Amino acid sequence: MSTRARAACAVAAAVDVRAAGSDQGAMLLGVVLLVIPVVVPASAAGRLGAARREQRPAALRPAGATPRQILAMTAVEATGGRCPVT
Repeated sequence: MSTRARAACAVAAAVDVRAAGSDQGAMLLGVVLLVIPVVVPASAAGRLGAARREQRPAALRPAGATPRQILAMTAVEATGGRCPVT
């Protein structure tokens, strides 16, 4: 193989490596752009749900619920609303 052919192969290999790197960068950018619209509303929903969970026990305390009753209601709610004792 001549020197000119070797140089052409080296340049072609370098171009392939750079193209693969730019493809990986574009893929990463695409994944980030697809994930952000899912993560932002999910985190907002989590914050809103946590605030709502704090409001319910706070409303039960002035109504006369004991801390033990509030704890029991919170435990039932955490299990999906099903009563563990039948």
